[in-house]
Amino acid sequence: MPKIGGLKIKQMSKLNTPHTGLEVMRFSIQWLYNFTEKDFDDAFKNSKLGPKYHYHKYLKNYDKHQNPTEAMLITVLSMDQWHIERLYDYLMNERYFDEIKSQRKMQLAMLEEMYKNPQNYR
Repeated sequence: MPKIGGLKIKQMSKLNTPHTGLEVMRFSIQWLYNFTEKDFDDAFKNSKLGPKYHYHKYLKNYDKHQNPTEAMLITVLSMDQWHIERLYDYLMNERYFDEIKSQRKMQLAMLEEMYKNPQNYR
């Protein structure tokens, strides 16, 4: 299983390739600006702490800092390894799976076009 910064990132079952560091960064940052309470329910449905534990922790951090992105970043950085792995598994393999798959198809098509017609890309 590939690791990014010591974090195990599962392979996407349908694409059969590991997530790139760029994908992890892009979609993690995108999620920081677009998260919902439902994300916590879905990512932590099997948590011993309960699916709402980290969302309530986020709300407390938000009350302290008044910046939703900063509060969420503080919340995520304080999670234990199990919850971080569940969150990233959810983000990469469920929430943003279709976007990652689409992005990869587009990149592959661009590379194929560049290979077929290199004179157009010099």
